[in-house]
Amino acid sequence: MLEHFFKNVSHKKKLNKNHEFFLLLLALIMSGPQWRLKTVLERLYQDGLRRIDFSFLINEFLLPFTLNIGMFMAFPYLIVSYLGPALFHLSTVHQIERYIYSTIISFMLLLAFVIFQIKQLRLLFEHVRDEKYLVGRRLINFER
Repeated sequence: MLEHFFKNVSHKKKLNKNHEFFLLLLALIMSGPQWRLKTVLERLYQDGLRRIDFSFLINEFLLPFTLNIGMFMAFPYLIVSYLGPALFHLSTVHQIERYIYSTIISFMLLLAFVIFQIKQLRLLFEHVRDEKYLVGRRLINFER
């Protein structure tokens, strides 16, 4: 009996962590820029449970979401499993299959960081330019 209680408590803790993760993810999506997923979720929220349009839900949310996740999960593995044996030794192919997803995620995070830094440098450049050449609303001694 006590074992069942502790198993149930640990299960509830795991569900709570998943719930917190999805709430955070939803908050990030809803507070982010205007994009397709945000507009779909806003429309589903506005419609509510009583007036839910299942064709809209399936065609605009579930189908693209499932296809994109499936493509991102399957495409790297398929490329490695079909092209890998022709290019590499079998043990190397297994190593690539093992680390392909972590490598892709690391690359995407690095790319997002680089893009963020480029945007920050542009903002810094504009701030320095405006501070140096902008007097009131007029540019003074500014030549490109």
